[in-house]
Amino acid sequence: MNDLLAEIYSTIIPSAPYLIAAYALLLLIFFGYAFSIMRNLKKAETRLAFLEQTLAERPLLDKMPADRPPLDNIPADESRQANGG
Repeated sequence: MNDLLAEIYSTIIPSAPYLIAAYALLLLIFFGYAFSIMRNLKKAETRLAFLEQTLAERPLLDKMPADRPPLDNIPADESRQANGG
């Protein structure tokens, strides 16, 4: 073996376990983060599906009585009084 290659390998090989451990740690952190995002996304999808189902079961605003004013024309401070709250 060449003396230059022997010197290069002698400096690289002793530090290889640290390099491998660093990459393994980065991969574990990445996969943990990805798993966390996937879990939170699944929770958000479940909540959104529940909200869609709940809103689908409520009566539509088109079926409101004609004598009741539309909700978007009521100022914010009067909306409580108009809704009885």
